[in-house]
Amino acid sequence: MAKIPQHTIDEVKNAWDVVELVSGYVGLKKKGHNFWGLCPFHNEKTPSFSVNSDKQIFKCFGCGAGGDVISFIMQYEKTSYPEAIRFLAEKKNIPIPQDHSPEEINQRSEIEELYFINKLTAAFFAEQLTLPQGDEARQYLRKRGFDDAVIAAYGIGYAPDRWDGLFEYAKKESVDPRLLERAGLIIPKTGGYYDRFRHRLMFPISNVSGRVIAFGGRQMRNEPNSPKYLNSPESAIYHKSKVLYGLAQAKDGIRQMDEVIIVEGYADCISLFQFGIHNVAASSGTAFTAEQAQLIRRYTENVCLVYDGDQAGIRAAERGGAIMLEAGLNVKIVVLPGEHDPDSYVREAGESAMQQLVQKGQDYINFRVVEWLKSDKLRTANDKANAVSEMAQIIARMDDSLKRNAFIEEVARKLDTALPLVAKAVQKNRSAVARQKDKEPIVISHAPASSLTTSSSSVPEKVLRAERGILRELLLNPSQCEYVFGYVEPRDFKNPAIQTLIGKIHSLYMEETPYDYNVVVQDCEVKIKTAAERLIFGAGPRQAIVEDKYELSECIREMQLYDLQLEEQTVREAIRVRELEKEDPAELMASLRHIADRIKAVRQSKLISLYETGEHTDEVPF
Repeated sequence: MAKIPQHTIDEVKNAWDVVELVSGYVGLKKKGHNFWGLCPFHNEKTPSFSVNSDKQIFKCFGCGAGGDVISFIMQYEKTSYPEAIRFLAEKKNIPIPQDHSPEEINQRSEIEELYFINKLTAAFFAEQLTLPQGDEARQYLRKRGFDDAVIAAYGIGYAPDRWDGLFEYAKKESVDPRLLERAGLIIPKTGGYYDRFRHRLMFPISNVSGRVIAFGGRQMRNEPNSPKYLNSPESAIYHKSKVLYGLAQAKDGIRQMDEVIIVEGYADCISLFQFGIHNVAASSGTAFTAEQAQLIRRYTENVCLVYDGDQAGIRAAERGGAIMLEAGLNVKIVVLPGEHDPDSYVREAGESAMQQLVQKGQDYINFRVVEWLKSDKLRTANDKANAVSEMAQIIARMDDSLKRNAFIEEVARKLDTALPLVAKAVQKNRSAVARQKDKEPIVISHAPASSLTTSSSSVPEKVLRAERGILRELLLNPSQCEYVFGYVEPRDFKNPAIQTLIGKIHSLYMEETPYDYNVVVQDCEVKIKTAAERLIFGAGPRQAIVEDKYELSECIREMQLYDLQLEEQTVREAIRVRELEKEDPAELMASLRHIADRIKAVRQSKLISLYETGEHTDEVPF
């Protein structure tokens, strides 16, 4: 893989604002100096994920994730350092040479390979739609009323009516067929492979950043033994329970409207978008999941379910609405006339009528009561008791006590039942939930916390000595990179000059490029070169290479302790802000306790600084 020049890496990082990048994945609100939102790396009820525009970093005080724009993409997209840079560069139209040779593909991780092959396949399907063999598919799209703009926006394509159309194309592109098989795009047979998708209208399924992770294909002719819709199988990058179709196209509209409209099918989603309703996503015909509800909460707390008016659509709205309430979302339900789905309704009645339906959507309890009345299921005392019991089970799983109490009162009123009886039923179910509900624990990272970068003039000398010690070790002994970068990253170093040199070493290490002292300091300012030479050659004879990593571990511990203390200050400030705004600081309090435990653990070891370099003046940067 071709090495990405350092100046290009710097250009990519400078082109992105961390708030701009992260807000594409997380709904952020400014509080104090930082922006806060729900962490995209673990499930949480209250925001503990912070983004600092001044320092260009993010930090989750719940799970410990943190870093800069490149780190964010590496962690979210589960990709390598070079691939994260390429991803960010492509979004900003910064040219980086692309190499699709077999050698380059062999160096990719499985995740990167899957992204690569899905992108290649999406381009193939899109091209096939424009060719003569795609005429039937184009006519179908025209008949459904889809214009060129929306076809391009969603990347709609066509899988040719051949057993080996994609397979042969990939072979010409020198793509290993085993990669296509892992992506679920071809299926093995005796002596070869055949395409999974044949003579189908193809809908690429993307993650929130717009990267294609799977496909849905609609058949173009009736085949009794073939499903009308066929999806890619799950893979390392595609888990259907965690994806909402069209979210990449809708996230800006969702933030603008502070609401998301959820429909069931691809065509429903695309039609509403074409008619100017840009805050729409689809569950893609699968049962709505808790993971999808958590995904929505990153962007908004307000959801309107617009499902078909038949019994299947009503049942889906009942189940999906209950899951959304449990996740803390505010839910409205729109029941379309029985003969309509969202696609047909918006085409017949228009955008304005659809928007009015959304605005007048029923709250969940009213929706359930209306449906029970329609079905004559509230006629007897036993019917009413069953309805109260069902609603109590749903309300019991809501964590917000204020919402829970409001729902108890509403159920009591609308089902004409004594308030204490409803409250008792909910409390009984709450006890069962407490025993049975599988809460995902917050995993606290054991890597050192990433503090906000500070001026080196305010950093204790013992911390700067530790930074100099680590730099000296890495300049003299590159084999220590794996150990050091398992605990610290360039952004953890407070001295700007040391951070620059550590950043160069880190880039060389990530690219697996051998280096020595001269490679690292080339192109550096004279002051930095002078300081590095003094660090290496001016501190007396070189001590023995650290074999047991004891000296390095003490330097790392010194940095860890300082970072933890800064992190503790930041969390305390966040708790203070949350308390002033009358919000629950429980999750941050838990984080504070974890930080205190880690500080105690670090302090139990004697912190030793063995790398003394004498007095320092303003003439050298460290």
